[in-house]
Amino acid sequence: NKANPAQVYPEILKGIRGVYFPSCITASASEIIRRCCRLSPSQRPSLRILKHYIWFAGLDWVRLADRSIPPPTVPRIASSVDSSNFDKYKLDLDEPEEDFSEWAANF
Repeated sequence: NKANPAQVYPEILKGIRGVYFPSCITASASEIIRRCCRLSPSQRPSLRILKHYIWFAGLDWVRLADRSIPPPTVPRIASSVDSSNFDKYKLDLDEPEEDFSEWAANF
């Protein structure tokens, strides 16, 4: 299904309000994400306020600051070019359609 620019633009304008979160993301977590993604920094919660969200209740902020919290998982990496920890996708060989909209004429 080819994306129609007339359909895509209104979705972009919705911003973070138009983002769907999967069911594994709780309502409180999605609300924190939405608040942190507000366009204006003055509308985003400060770190002082974020620390009091129940979602962060068990976080050791001191250990986080000094980077001594162990990661929940450590991926196994066989070499500098090992990509086995990433999803695999089929190679897209379709040629894109020519774009005659001149969207970048003054770019």
